Amino acid sequence: MIMMLSHNLLLLWIVFTVTCFATAFATKHSLCADPVTGAFVGLAADVDTYDSIAGSKSIADQLDQKWILVEETSNNKSNNNTGPINSFTGKFLQVLPDVGRSYPGRGEGRVTAVQTLLDESPYVQYQIRVEKEGWHTLFLRWTGGDMIGGGDSLYVAMLQDDNSKKAKTGGRKAMIGQRSLKPLMVPIDATATSFAGCCYDGRTHACPCLKTAPQTEEENENCPNFVPQHQAAGYGIQCPLGPGAMQFVKEPTWYLFAGQSVGNVEDFTAEPWDATCEANGSNTADSGADVASWYLSEGQTYSFVIFAREDGTAFDGFYLAGPDSDAPLIQTSFAEGDSTICTNESNKKSGGSSKLLKNSVLAISTMGLISMVLYAVTRRNNNDTSLLDRARNFVSSRSSSIITTRDGLYHQMELHPDEANNDIEG
Repeated sequence: MIMMLSHNLLLLWIVFTVTCFATAFATKHSLCADPVTGAFVGLAADVDTYDSIAGSKSIADQLDQKWILVEETSNNKSNNNTGPINSFTGKFLQVLPDVGRSYPGRGEGRVTAVQTLLDESPYVQYQIRVEKEGWHTLFLRWTGGDMIGGGDSLYVAMLQDDNSKKAKTGGRKAMIGQRSLKPLMVPIDATATSFAGCCYDGRTHACPCLKTAPQTEEENENCPNFVPQHQAAGYGIQCPLGPGAMQFVKEPTWYLFAGQSVGNVEDFTAEPWDATCEANGSNTADSGADVASWYLSEGQTYSFVIFAREDGTAFDGFYLAGPDSDAPLIQTSFAEGDSTICTNESNKKSGGSSKLLKNSVLAISTMGLISMVLYAVTRRNNNDTSLLDRARNFVSSRSSSIITTRDGLYHQMELHPDEANNDIEG
């Protein structure tokens, strides 16, 4: 009876532990604003706070890319070991494999809707639960994944579930950002302009348009990487229509982060928090004239999404400032488990809740392991008792067999005394 009860308790513990692990390590938790700062924090290292969705397969190589958690390695030129450094936790997300792909692909046109990105681009998705209505502004911690400009751009958007028949983006609508103003841009080969090409900056990856190609030695020194118009058009380079020509971005639904003011240095601390970007941007470098901001409603849940524009791009974390929040300081930093996860009883964050949940599950598992050992010891003791009983039965049966044999021998002794004595001595 005791053995059966122990066995049932062990089974219950196994089921409970598996359920806890599935909840703690598989369930993606929503983020809520920190009750002190009023800001949402999401870290790449906290894998229980986001989903990573693979992009569409390449027609050329049939590869599908994804934001993958990468362990940081030291940047040591002596052994050609390069890559993004100075992440918060020694881990960051990067679009891999890095094969020089972009979204949309080169020659496939420009982004015109968030749906295009959902269909093609690898993305990371966080769930945001809003408690206070108002404007929320994004600060992003990211960097390029190489030194040649092939992996230093991404898009961001804010989505909300939409079950109406007119819903786009797979049953989700893209939230509209703050109206902004930017220079009116046209393709470099547009008939309304007469640009000869552009001067590519290998540090910032911008390509300012030029009316004439460099001719003199001094001009060549100032523009060592001149790109002729026909080649620049193939890369989607755009140029300002003219001085003073501006346009409103009335309803931005995505923001482009492409290039940083200090260039692509593969270092998260080079620009710890990047807020400047381009609303509905699609150029090789963002204008830096906008900030990503959305008016979010109280009691609603939104999906904050980070789309890859180029593979190799690396992401470390984000800080979404609420209506009453201050901007993060340059020295503002976070540790693993600091994502502002919502608690069960309310939408408020308790410090290190991601880490606390995992530690609780590990503690329960340890207790269960101790129970398993006790069960094994009990089972062994019971087994030992069973073995002793079987040994006693065996000895008893063998004793009866010996007695029977000796009786037989006694009978033999009576019939054949000499042979019986020989048998016994042998």
